[in-house]
Amino acid sequence: MQKPLNVKREGVDTLIVTRDFAAPRVHVWQAFTDATHLKHWLLGPNGWQMRHCHVDARRGGSYEWSWRNPETGDVLGIKGVYQQVKPLRVMVDTQSFHLGDGGGEMGDQTRNAVKFEDVLDGGTRVTTRIVYPDAATRELVLMQDMPSGMEASYSRLDQFLAMLRQSTAAE
Repeated sequence: MQKPLNVKREGVDTLIVTRDFAAPRVHVWQAFTDATHLKHWLLGPNGWQMRHCHVDARRGGSYEWSWRNPETGDVLGIKGVYQQVKPLRVMVDTQSFHLGDGGGEMGDQTRNAVKFEDVLDGGTRVTTRIVYPDAATRELVLMQDMPSGMEASYSRLDQFLAMLRQSTAAE
């Protein structure tokens, strides 16, 4: 079932990112909303280490993740606030990137809507709609190859979900 990430432009400032996972929706939802699970697959750029992972997946709740490159000491982070959370179905948030321990912001926030749907073979489709502040920001993200980074994380998520399925089946 694992197909590579599908990324398409919509309008002047939006990306639609779709990816299927060979796991039930409840497991995929948990992987996105439980800090213990996120630490297994949301590892940032290759070679980086997750330093901080906080998730409060409820309306008005926040999340913050940060990574550190052990070779350079560089730090990268993402933080956001949930605008809407419908468990097992959808999360809508505003998100910003920051650099360094001081948390210097990198541009304006994005608005993200992540939808979780069952697919016919018992898997889950995750569709993420990312609205950037403008067309130039969206194109910069694509030039920096954000889709490859997302696919790397989602490939790790595939492995984590397979491990989760095995441990659930053993119980």
